[in-house]
Amino acid sequence: MDNTTPFSFFEMARFFRSSYASHRVFLLIFAFCMTAAGKLGGQVRQPVQRDGGMFDQGRSERGDMRSQGDFDETLDTFGVFPFWASNPAKFERLRDTTLDAWLHQYDPTRQRLFDYLHLGNTGSAHQSARLEAPFRVGLDLGLHQFDLYMLSPEKMPFYRLEKAFTNVSFLQVGEQSESILKAQFARNFSDGIHLSVDYHRMNMFGTNKYPEQDVQHTSLGLGLWIQDAEGRYDGFLVYTGNTIRQENSGGIQTPPSGTGTFSSAQSAEVFLSDAETFHERNALAYTQYYRLNKIRSDSLGTSPGRAFLLGHHGTFQSNRFRFFDAFPSTTGPTATDSSHYQGFLVDARGLRFFLGQQTLDNTFSLATTRTGRTGSNGRLPADQKDLLEAALQHQVHWLEMDQGDTTLQYLLLKGRLNFSPNPGLDIQTYAHLGLWDQAGDYRISGSLSLGLGKFGRFSAEAINQLYSPTFMEHQFSVSQRSLWKTDHKRTLHTTIRATYAHPWSEFSAVATYHLINNFIYFDTNGQPAQLSRPLSVAQLSLSNHLQMGSFHLENAVLLQQFSEQVVALPKLFSKHSFYYAGKWFGVLDVKTGLDIRLIPAYQPAYYFPLSGQFQLQEGFEAPFYPAIDAFFAMQVNKFRAFAKVEQAAGWLGNDALYYQTAYYAHPGTVFRFGIKWRFVN
Repeated sequence: MDNTTPFSFFEMARFFRSSYASHRVFLLIFAFCMTAAGKLGGQVRQPVQRDGGMFDQGRSERGDMRSQGDFDETLDTFGVFPFWASNPAKFERLRDTTLDAWLHQYDPTRQRLFDYLHLGNTGSAHQSARLEAPFRVGLDLGLHQFDLYMLSPEKMPFYRLEKAFTNVSFLQVGEQSESILKAQFARNFSDGIHLSVDYHRMNMFGTNKYPEQDVQHTSLGLGLWIQDAEGRYDGFLVYTGNTIRQENSGGIQTPPSGTGTFSSAQSAEVFLSDAETFHERNALAYTQYYRLNKIRSDSLGTSPGRAFLLGHHGTFQSNRFRFFDAFPSTTGPTATDSSHYQGFLVDARGLRFFLGQQTLDNTFSLATTRTGRTGSNGRLPADQKDLLEAALQHQVHWLEMDQGDTTLQYLLLKGRLNFSPNPGLDIQTYAHLGLWDQAGDYRISGSLSLGLGKFGRFSAEAINQLYSPTFMEHQFSVSQRSLWKTDHKRTLHTTIRATYAHPWSEFSAVATYHLINNFIYFDTNGQPAQLSRPLSVAQLSLSNHLQMGSFHLENAVLLQQFSEQVVALPKLFSKHSFYYAGKWFGVLDVKTGLDIRLIPAYQPAYYFPLSGQFQLQEGFEAPFYPAIDAFFAMQVNKFRAFAKVEQAAGWLGNDALYYQTAYYAHPGTVFRFGIKWRFVN
């Protein structure tokens, strides 16, 4: 291989590290493509679905940033089928849900059955309300508090479609300085070129929130899907860029003065007055497949029959995380800064934590897959019947730290076998084994889904994995001073899950059991600790949907039991939605009602912004608080809109504060509204 090739790729990737440059370059490309769309458009071949990653299992237990609700609003009569480059032979089946469950749930932490707990303001750090098995492949920095807001190449959707697809939504949060903009665009061009664009922008600068909680997030994803004329080659070029800027309050020291109408969130006193977090994550990826055998394609461009594929996935990713507090006061009215940091205040002149990561990842695979024929009179692409894949993955990580740089390398063997001969049976398996710096780390998982006809569906899943500590669990330094460098043992995590779902009654029950040896957590001092005894976690979640005429009641309940007091998550969390759904004047679909969340009093985790970790704490108990939202949603043709009142209990005279995280309160009663358009033309 030419010696200049890696260097040129590396230099090109370094260019994309610049969020300022990359965002604007790709926006210019997008604008050009939109302008030229009318001239370049043409009928082209269509591809083929998503499963889990080119062995990274794109939907890990941490949850997708993009929920199914983001896609459910697309009418399948228009032939729009999202899929992911990790497995282009598997697509999402979409339906027309009119006013779906997520339209008025604009916050990504609430676009799921069970919420992620956050710091009260939209866009803040979060963690799942239920304990979940992590998915570890190679190096994990351990900074996941903003995952739901970020795009990555694995989460960037492509579309099989017949016409151009545009989906735009805008949320106004009571003030002009608080808004959320989302835009998706996809279309086919001539010569087998397909374009996908995904853009998110979040600004939270208003006075509805507590001091020192400003948020600004920007995410941009651009994907090009390239097919040759014979349909034997597929290439997917993806760029994703994320920039997150946040002020850090450290939580509320003194609640707002006054009550009722005279209460103002801005009158609260917070622990930190000059702390900020900056997190940037950019990636450039290219995934390609070459069919070794030529098979016939049908009118949709799918390829019924068995295919043998050579695959390659290459990614260059740049991560930068920075926290800084320029003046952590030790005297005067802001002296709480020093008492808040305690042992982390190594320099009264200022605190700084910086961690940079650059990763070059290459995966080579050999696979065979079989697809059936198109269904629904040719309106649906072919189903994937089976997939057998073996791969070798190599990662190089360059870490930049205040105390010096280091290089780490990982080599993994991977394999996957999926089998779905008919809609009633689906079997999926996955395995990987570490061979280099993390030699011995492994993961084995398997799931089975079995249709029981009129009796519903049963599925079971088992996961066994051994993984090394994250980088943040291993070492941490502040202002060039090392605070810890641990030698923790690897964690052995076993998960068993069984699910029963009855579609007619819309009832489901999920029972999960975790057994974790050498569990690592962050203690009350904010430092990593390892549990010497096994941790067992039993979970049961129940959900149902009851309907009487135009009135609906949806319920979801999560129960968790922990054998040790080292997990600061609620033992009971329930969600209830009571609403009316119907059609007015023959053209207006409406949905209006109440959303209620209930968590009994418990000791929640505390978020320490300096390390970006959720840790145990002993001095704060979150009281029981009925979080009630009132909403109204409507749809006319392709236009949708909603209005909602969050924390409506404040209207009933409840002046208590709602907490999901220790010391971080949610704002009082707030009015929000949003609109969404969808175009297929």
